[in-house]
Amino acid sequence: MYVIVSLGSLIPSRRERRKKGLWEEDDFGLFERLYEALSERTHGGTDLSALNEHEKVFLTMAQLEENIGFFSEYFTKFRGVYNDLLVPSAEAVGSPEIAEICKRVLELYAGYTGTEEGLDDLFEECTDDFHDVDDDPLELCAQYARDHKESFRE
Repeated sequence: MYVIVSLGSLIPSRRERRKKGLWEEDDFGLFERLYEALSERTHGGTDLSALNEHEKVFLTMAQLEENIGFFSEYFTKFRGVYNDLLVPSAEAVGSPEIAEICKRVLELYAGYTGTEEGLDDLFEECTDDFHDVDDDPLELCAQYARDHKESFRE
């Protein structure tokens, strides 16, 4: 059984994906399964107390990927839950370029006193820079999980 996604591509259903072992998945499948499991364990990503350090790194970067690098949404949705983890997580998965963008974002955010609506303008350049990065956060997360698979569980 397959599910049709918005772009018309075919991806295996959740049931079909579960037949495959977690570590046998391609990058997308591994990312999605771990992201789903960690999101459930953290009440949608808002309570990280149930996670170990490797899981926190993965989820921090996965949340950024899921928000497609739109930092305004990231900060509005999570209200600072990931602020202290953002730069070290980008470094841990092997992307100094994303880490530098995140440093700039955090500096901008720290001094911001405006409304949530103004965050789009505040972060516009950083969001554009994130979209121009060669590193793929999904691939980086998947490789990071494989490198530390003893720390992850579904």
